[in-house]
Amino acid sequence: MAKPSILAASSRSRVEIAALQTQQLLGKFASAFLGLGLTIFLGFDPLPAGGPIQAFWADNRVATLLLLVIIAVIGIASYLITRRRRKRPRTTVKNHVVRLLCTLSDSIIEIVIGCLAGLLLGIGNAPSTIPVLALIRNRPPIGIGLGAILLLVLILAPLLTSSPDESDEAEQPPEKSRVHTRLWLATSTSLVTTALLFSLIGLITIRPSWCPTSICPAPQYIVVTNPHGINDGVMESYYLAQQGDAFVMTQDPATYTFSTLPGSINAVELGGAAQPYRAVIGIHSLQWNTRYGLIIDGVDVLLDQETPIIGPVNVYLAGASLSYDHNVSNFIYNDQAVHSNWPAKLPASTIGLEVGGSDELAIQVTSQVEVYLQFRLEVHYHQIVGGPLSRTLIVPHEFGVYFLAPAHWHPYTFSGGKMTPQG
Repeated sequence: MAKPSILAASSRSRVEIAALQTQQLLGKFASAFLGLGLTIFLGFDPLPAGGPIQAFWADNRVATLLLLVIIAVIGIASYLITRRRRKRPRTTVKNHVVRLLCTLSDSIIEIVIGCLAGLLLGIGNAPSTIPVLALIRNRPPIGIGLGAILLLVLILAPLLTSSPDESDEAEQPPEKSRVHTRLWLATSTSLVTTALLFSLIGLITIRPSWCPTSICPAPQYIVVTNPHGINDGVMESYYLAQQGDAFVMTQDPATYTFSTLPGSINAVELGGAAQPYRAVIGIHSLQWNTRYGLIIDGVDVLLDQETPIIGPVNVYLAGASLSYDHNVSNFIYNDQAVHSNWPAKLPASTIGLEVGGSDELAIQVTSQVEVYLQFRLEVHYHQIVGGPLSRTLIVPHEFGVYFLAPAHWHPYTFSGGKMTPQG
């Protein structure tokens, strides 16, 4: 009768050993999948990209063989050491916190080694972006939920795994069992409070839209504007440049030097093939709390003064300036009344401005008559979502341009340190 009981006990022990080995094998697979998921979350491509081992083998075959031999020796030595340790009496660690930390560190080491092995095998390159952070910013509930699940897996994996030492603790007196329960409660409390602390730090750092202001105060934005422009808190506009290849000389040509060359009032010869005159202004969106930008509705020319030309005008030929060919509107002067607004013809495509973006507007001014014009520019725009239907900004810069007939066009060039008349 003793032999059947011995056989049953041996078969039961074999079943238990097989179950333990299966559990350990499943744990290794879980660690491998967790390591692969962690690499994907951190931005690595799970598909082989370069194959560093293959490249190293092609260039250094002897070194690769030596490396494989060293790895094999380390593996055989570790196997012999573990076999020798199995024959020795096993010492159990009674401190549950120490055992928990050891198991947790083993899991983290396995994950890190899995990541490094994947990189060595050519599974992706170094990440340029981290998807989990982008997911937390764009979809906070999903991103924070995945982070919480990963944290729970790291915390609960050591608690749920079985160890060979637990069989020794099965038969414990009630006093030790109560101490064991209190210790587990203290450990669980510390882990939960740590997780809550990191969650609070994550909320304050990420500032999701659903987070209350008492926990996530609104950030203080400092808006930098152009001191020579004008803004209404939503958009600013400012003087940028004037396109033209000639400038009017407002004083005696003999008084000009290289450092005092004219460059404020442009001149255009009627019927000439000169570079077209364009008044250029910059625009800048000051939005920050929306995803929708601005649309430019139009640009008006505010005629402040028009002066007839009654005599010759000295003109400095400076050469072609920087060309502004983006967002060009057109305005043709033909004896329109001053102190009034005259709309310029916008380009066919819609002019939009993204949130926080900058752009430029160029207004090409031409004339049918000989005249000196002084004008400012008025920009009309609206927000895509929210705010009034239309807003207006008047750029404070005063533009000036002469449109001269050939009979009144007296050109000069600057050479040899002085102005020299042409033709």
